[in-house]
Amino acid sequence: MDDVEEEEDKCPICLNALQKDSTKFIRYLCCGKGIHKWCHNGMMLVSSLSQKNSCPLCRAKHPKAGKEEIVKLRAWVEKGKAWAQDMLGEKYLYGFGVEQSKQKAIELFELSARQGFAKAQFILGCLYDEGQGVDQSYKKAAEYYEAAAGQGIAGAQYNMGSLCANGYGVKQSFETARNWWMKAAAQGEENAIKALQDLDEEEERTTPSFIPTPIECASCYRPHGDPKHKLSRCNGCRRVYYCGRECQVKHWNRKINGHKKNCKREKRETVMSDDLDGGGDSATDNSGSSSGGSSSGSSSTGGSVAGAAGGGEEPKTTTATRVTFRF
Repeated sequence: MDDVEEEEDKCPICLNALQKDSTKFIRYLCCGKGIHKWCHNGMMLVSSLSQKNSCPLCRAKHPKAGKEEIVKLRAWVEKGKAWAQDMLGEKYLYGFGVEQSKQKAIELFELSARQGFAKAQFILGCLYDEGQGVDQSYKKAAEYYEAAAGQGIAGAQYNMGSLCANGYGVKQSFETARNWWMKAAAQGEENAIKALQDLDEEEERTTPSFIPTPIECASCYRPHGDPKHKLSRCNGCRRVYYCGRECQVKHWNRKINGHKKNCKREKRETVMSDDLDGGGDSATDNSGSSSGGSSSGSSSTGGSVAGAAGGGEEPKTTTATRVTFRF
């Protein structure tokens, strides 16, 4: 597909660019503006109850879920906004507030993807990968995954790596798979970290190819880098980082892609030596935590996929699963 990127959108609070992954910030349907989650959280701390029911930017009341929300979305779709086309597409895909229609959903995703909206590209990749509402095609899936991966969508980078590892829709190459997984792992994509560990074991590497470093908070996605904003590592798996206890607690029991299940699994599967410690003090131990946190979107692993190597490389197998878009 054409290599098109959406126009840069900025947070009106801190004036920094919003992430390409629209699941990492909040979009207001009244004024159409997006705001970083950490900026939104800061504003909510000093807002009254009545203010919390209104947009902090234009002061309009938040539309109610259902018909009001759909009316607002349609207005933005008519203006050709890629983010609105993607959001309405998701409504049709799952039948939220509208009669479910995969055909209408795909039409809206395609309109959004043509404008370079990364999440729509990722969703289309997943749909073609699984043959949901379209004729199954690994080649088309790879095209959409690559477009979204090039814009930094971690799930798309991981999925692209999995296609490369198995030789589905693209030339089979573990080297290319490793490159995509490294990019995804650098953003904290836990499936990619596990895939790299499996590949290291298969290749009998004595030094891990990837060592987690603080990039952003796993809950509010605030980036690491500000000396006053030091991220702390999860004591359980030691793979993800948080601003502090509040963010860790929100992420721990999040219904979609919560860290509780992943942390316990990774703690069992991975033994990391103390000399690999790096960046940030330890956060509260997850083993004793009990907690509860967008537009929409998250990841959940699909079925196991295995494939034989090709292209002259030493035969290997991979059990890398692909990330599936769902609420």
